[in-house]
Amino acid sequence: GDVDNPKGRDISRFGISRRVWREYTSLPFTSATNTFTALNVAAAVLNDRIDWFHRHHGGMYPNDEELFLCWFRPAHVDHPSASESEKATRFANLCGTL
Repeated sequence: GDVDNPKGRDISRFGISRRVWREYTSLPFTSATNTFTALNVAAAVLNDRIDWFHRHHGGMYPNDEELFLCWFRPAHVDHPSASESEKATRFANLCGTL
């Protein structure tokens, strides 16, 4: 839908935290409820995380599980917990059904 109702500490529907928002834009936090603005920030964040993965994994790009971890748990992409791995696997399975 078109309603932006972030959950928890996130400030946008895309799961962007205040800290990450500040790293990528000087726009006020209230701008995070604008879908187009938040999407542009989210795209920049994900592109940087994919670039990081590419540089640190011998030129490989992340598979669907790794992509999930790059977005939701970037510090754990190389050593996810069991629950993080399970969520990443579910995400990858969903991607495979699309």
